[in-house]
Amino acid sequence: ANYMESLPILITFTCLSGLFFTDIAIACVWIVFLGRILYGIGYKRNPKLRAPGFMLIFFSQMTMMVCSFIGCGKYIHQNSVQA
Repeated sequence: ANYMESLPILITFTCLSGLFFTDIAIACVWIVFLGRILYGIGYKRNPKLRAPGFMLIFFSQMTMMVCSFIGCGKYIHQNSVQA
């Protein structure tokens, strides 16, 4: 879970999911923040202890990804029906 490599993905999914599911996006960003702290603490103590932080980051990013796809799909479907 390298921070710089995952940052563009986090920003993209945060923006897209935030357009359609604001509360979920906010909660997921806070979970990523908490996961990043736990990841750093775990990695400092023992590299094997970084798994809980990684899991929080991973699942919250996947939640935002799913919300982004659902929201974009609904938006495309809604605009294609009107045309």
